[in-house]
Amino acid sequence: MSSLIDSMTQVAFAVHQNKGVFALLLGSGISRAAEIPTGWEITLDLIRRVAESNGVKNEPDWEKYYVETEGKEPDYSDLLGKLATTKSERRSILHSYIEPSGTDREEGRKVPTDAHRAIARLIRSRHIRVIITTNFDRLIETALRDEGVEPTIVDSVDALQGVEPIAHTSCYVFKIHGDYKDSRILNIEQELSNYPPEYKNLLDRIFDEYGLIVCGWSAEWDHGLREAIKRAPNRRYSLFWTSRRPLTGKAKDLLDSRKRQAIQIKIENANTFFTELQEQVEALEETRSQNPLSIEILLARTKKYLPKSEYRIQLADLIENETQRVIESLEQVSQLKRYSFIREEFYQCISKCESISEGLAKLCGLVGRWGNDEHLSFVVGAIKRLIEHANLAKLNSYDITNITIRKYPAVLIFHACLLSLVKSQKYDKIRVLLLENIDNNRESLACQYLCPRYFGIEDGFCFWQLLSCRLYSEIFSNWARSFLPDMSSFTSDFMLLEVLADLLIENSDLLVLPGGLVENPQCTNAVFSRLNDGDLLLKLANAGFAEGDRNKLTVSINTDYKRNIRERQGTSE
Repeated sequence: MSSLIDSMTQVAFAVHQNKGVFALLLGSGISRAAEIPTGWEITLDLIRRVAESNGVKNEPDWEKYYVETEGKEPDYSDLLGKLATTKSERRSILHSYIEPSGTDREEGRKVPTDAHRAIARLIRSRHIRVIITTNFDRLIETALRDEGVEPTIVDSVDALQGVEPIAHTSCYVFKIHGDYKDSRILNIEQELSNYPPEYKNLLDRIFDEYGLIVCGWSAEWDHGLREAIKRAPNRRYSLFWTSRRPLTGKAKDLLDSRKRQAIQIKIENANTFFTELQEQVEALEETRSQNPLSIEILLARTKKYLPKSEYRIQLADLIENETQRVIESLEQVSQLKRYSFIREEFYQCISKCESISEGLAKLCGLVGRWGNDEHLSFVVGAIKRLIEHANLAKLNSYDITNITIRKYPAVLIFHACLLSLVKSQKYDKIRVLLLENIDNNRESLACQYLCPRYFGIEDGFCFWQLLSCRLYSEIFSNWARSFLPDMSSFTSDFMLLEVLADLLIENSDLLVLPGGLVENPQCTNAVFSRLNDGDLLLKLANAGFAEGDRNKLTVSINTDYKRNIRERQGTSE
């Protein structure tokens, strides 16, 4: 195994295991692939433009020309300082190098690169929260907003004074040299040698409290930034410095001077590095599905809390904390492209949702079996939080396909709780839960979040055909063993659950049962025998189904449900 792979694995594990504690320090090299020039390239181009204005044309080596003409090496800070004496003038010079034209956008120049987008995904998954950048461009902000993340931007002392603390933000971007549209940019050596006290304090805090990943920064001109890194006392987290070739000059001196562990990583380019880092971190996250032991502990605590009223607060906290864990883990679920739907990618996404929701679903199954009305309200609260989290994504321009998938954990815990209620014959509680309206509209949970209605046809994707049988044959046929006393009536319980939902929905044609189950006579016969039980019909009527009218209930089932299922099966009475 090469040293590159060793280093990549090391930084990926560090970022994954220490979620949110590594900051990025990004220099101009990060934007090079977007064809935004580095400081050195701007220097050479300015030499060319000045020379050509004086009649010098077609010089093959502008660096050599400058040395021969001026008697010294080209210096970005010196040259820019002579060409423009004020900050506003320097900002105007840089503007043309950074602002994309219409042609640039059409041809993919000066727009976010693969590196920017990989960083944005790491921010969205909360593995990275803090970015320090010397760049004036807005590529990282654009990439973040494309991922649905609204960053907190600090690009001046004024902005720093009014911004919320780092600890209260999900993404903190410190543009230490400013923004190219703001005349207060720090650009020449004199400005970069001594930062304002407010900047020094912020840098000291970041470099003390966070690990650091450096990419695209040469360290040559930024004296104030070099000194801030040198004086940082932190030994808790590593410093990873990426570069295409061995470090030299001030960068090497800085790395050698570090008091804490510093690791150089040789990379091909920023795009490759950050893409590989994001993919490795995502792969590590996928392998960290909920530990079976942790699920067993979760269920054991639930069983301890359910029987005794004095533990109701502990149970509420347990469900709330587990729901929060699911919400945070949902950020790791890859997004599907609305118009490039691939079934394999869809199954990868829902498998992740199932993995992160297993513990909460089994917990809610136990609540359905053993809980009282107050306990069931905790489950409703969990469903509400999950749905609200998914709906919030609409504000961040997530695709409707992904909104649907992000609600899948709510569907899973809803099913788990209802299956236990069916098994326990708590039909009154089933009716209340099915009619619960928690999505601020007129439709009930039964209409919206019970498969297969929830996975209705959307953009040509028939979700319920993919998932309804999966829930029956793959998910709850396994999970339900943790919260049901036995599995002997599992098939008819699962189908009865759908029948009960239909009975509460106006104008239901009772044809929304899982397609694969409806077409399986063994499955339908199991629920037919349940529906022929007069005692069951009486209990359902007493619980309020069919408006409490047993005769109406019998007619609905016999004339609509059984007939329509047999028609789909191609059979007769």
